[in-house]
Amino acid sequence: MRASRRQAEGLELGIPMTVHATLPDVLTPGSVRPVALHPETDTRYDLSLIAVCYRQPALLAAMLGSLARERVTYEVIVVNASPEAEIAIPKDLPYPVRLVSEDNRGYAHAVNKGLAAARGEFVAACNVDLEFGEGALSQAVQYIRRHPDVGVVAPELVFPDGARQYSARRFYTWRVAAWARAPWRGRTAAPSFYREHLMMDEPALAPREVDWATGAMLVVRRSAMRRADQFFDSRYWLYMEDVDLCVDMWKRGWKVVQLPHLKIVHRYSRASKKTLSTAGLHHAASFLKFIVKHGGLPQRSL
Repeated sequence: MRASRRQAEGLELGIPMTVHATLPDVLTPGSVRPVALHPETDTRYDLSLIAVCYRQPALLAAMLGSLARERVTYEVIVVNASPEAEIAIPKDLPYPVRLVSEDNRGYAHAVNKGLAAARGEFVAACNVDLEFGEGALSQAVQYIRRHPDVGVVAPELVFPDGARQYSARRFYTWRVAAWARAPWRGRTAAPSFYREHLMMDEPALAPREVDWATGAMLVVRRSAMRRADQFFDSRYWLYMEDVDLCVDMWKRGWKVVQLPHLKIVHRYSRASKKTLSTAGLHHAASFLKFIVKHGGLPQRSL
């Protein structure tokens, strides 16, 4: 997840994870277990879009307004992680919206709360600081449906001026992690290993397999989830849950693919840039949890 400064300052550090020595036996793409629909209804959409809102009602309203009619059916589930603040859903939207209130227990937990109410064949988690173009959801759903070995689809995230955010990345290495926290990082050119981490010099002209993609917008095949009630591992309070999801997908034989032609505007400022900020501490805590869970920094064989 990419959190704004206001989001991150309102969060507390989570409880450390317990060590997982081995991963349990799971299903592979060739032996998928059906996921039960929400018990309250038999309605199924092509996509359930889960948006977590933490004290950002204006951004939420703008994001909802940017969604349009699509060639696929979809619903939006808004998880209000600040229930003390009222959220007004715009009227006359061309799609159904449901509002779920939840005490603030972290981003991953909030997404999982939305998942419990989702009725879509595919499920997406998104930040509220996005601007969708017409047909964006249809492109993502149509691609993942046509490629049964793909577990996660990610768009190309861009700034409002169209500049790329390099949101598709290689897995962390120790020197990449050290460089990412270096206080002088923004004052000098990125070294080649960091450019490789961000895939800055690789052509992005067609759908491409990537190690992971930032969690501001991820579309996941519901039947590929490790658990029917878990989009992200809720032991991550904020940050690294997206990396963890993609590591788990690759380990179990599912592909993670970015669609460079599918561009979505992401109005974000990197809240975790300052190491000693609240967001920076969240990132450090989640990074340590990730290392403990995976026994280091896992890599993918290319």
